[in-house]
Amino acid sequence: GSVGGIAKAVGGFAFKSKVFQGSGFPVIKIKNIVGDGTVSVKGAQCIGTEDADSALKFSLRDGDLLMAMTGATVGKIGLVVNGSKSAFLNQRVAKLMGRSIENLSSFLFCFFKDRANFEQIVGIAGGSAQPNISSSGIESVQCAIPSNDLLARFKERADPNFEKWI
Repeated sequence: GSVGGIAKAVGGFAFKSKVFQGSGFPVIKIKNIVGDGTVSVKGAQCIGTEDADSALKFSLRDGDLLMAMTGATVGKIGLVVNGSKSAFLNQRVAKLMGRSIENLSSFLFCFFKDRANFEQIVGIAGGSAQPNISSSGIESVQCAIPSNDLLARFKERADPNFEKWI
């Protein structure tokens, strides 16, 4: 099957540059996905309360898995590790969410950290001067589809370790 059989990729919001400010709620962009597998809000542009209220659909919480959809870092993933402060998802960054099982971040993180699976993303995105992948492109990545029981058992064992990391 494909990743889309167990997860969906949702792109972020196209915030207007005029809404960004120095403090408030951080907006996660591609540059915030760092090489250690996390998402850093350090140096992130922020939005105020009014703009945050209108973009609640794009709010993030600790443990959400994000993927860069554009540029030289296409396919790079990171887990949101922000503490108690809400953050928001910017355009060209995808949030990966489980379909039948909520919060598959640990499984999908391990899946996309595998070189062969990462290479599928790069291959789908390639072919232009600026690599791009769509949400449907991410979902089209081939994978063996585990049963819901097997996914639940994986989460039971992996999630406590991810929670400690987060």
